[in-house]
Amino acid sequence: MLSSDDIPSPRITIGDEENAVVKEVKHLEEEVEEKIFGKTKGNIITLDGKIIWRNTDGYLSAEFRPEMKFFLTFSIYYTIMCIVWVVLYIKYKDQITVLNRSLMVILSLGFGECWISYMYYLDFDTSAEHSDGLYWMTIIMNVAREAVARVLVI
Repeated sequence: MLSSDDIPSPRITIGDEENAVVKEVKHLEEEVEEKIFGKTKGNIITLDGKIIWRNTDGYLSAEFRPEMKFFLTFSIYYTIMCIVWVVLYIKYKDQITVLNRSLMVILSLGFGECWISYMYYLDFDTSAEHSDGLYWMTIIMNVAREAVARVLVI
């Protein structure tokens, strides 16, 4: 069975063939680590800093990218539904009931919730920071929409 001592270490040649300097990769790695990290105590390396990761499309993770598209699509659907509802509301304004007004409020709140959620994800995708204001506005719109919908059911 081979051990790590039996395997020859790779070598790097620096310079031309006449004045070649050959160093083992292991020693070169130690020099680089010492320049980057400084002298380490034992096997513990302490790093300070901030890690920033970015996908090819932005800072939003792949898990939430479909949700961003979902909220954009549904905000467009809610816009179309609100326009149709307003046109019908104006056409039949003498026959409007409380139910019709409540449904208009629900459609408007649904649009607001989807649009603000989309803006929240878009803001995070471009700046890599979560906006507390947009987050709380989304929650408030969601709670208000669900409350009005429950009142209609009762």
